Amino acid sequence: MLLKTTLLGKTYAFRDLKDVLAKANEEKTGDKLAGLAAENARQRIAAKVVRFHVLANSDSEEDQRLKLRVKETVLEMVRPMLEGVESKQEAVEILQKNMEEIEAEADKVILEEGYDYQSKGILGKTTFPIKQYGDMVFPAGEYEAFRILLGDAKGKN
Repeated sequence: MLLKTTLLGKTYAFRDLKDVLAKANEEKTGDKLAGLAAENARQRIAAKVVRFHVLANSDSEEDQRLKLRVKETVLEMVRPMLEGVESKQEAVEILQKNMEEIEAEADKVILEEGYDYQSKGILGKTTFPIKQYGDMVFPAGEYEAFRILLGDAKGKN
């Protein structure tokens, strides 16, 4: 099974889940000697994370506020599900297994706010621009992502 992702225009391929996990670890001399270490920090990041993104129905202020409320609600819901998860693959499996429940929670927020459209959860590869969260910077590139699309999902966020 070949796993791959693209960051900053460079595609990183992993032979299997063991290869992903080896390259996701912080650099160790033994891994380097065995040829298992990540080539660089970008490859290490790509091997570790599932990005989360909520795409608003539109760019209107109301839809953007709703997007933030859905994002906060979904994060509160999935944090306990993902607590203690030790691999990207495990996180993906948990999110996939709970997708309908997560969509239902997002739809509940949408309805509470008076809107009549629905959400759609998607797991898959998505290209992201460079993004900083606190002191952590994620390079631009293709990541495994958990996305929630709201309504027409035409927001440019």
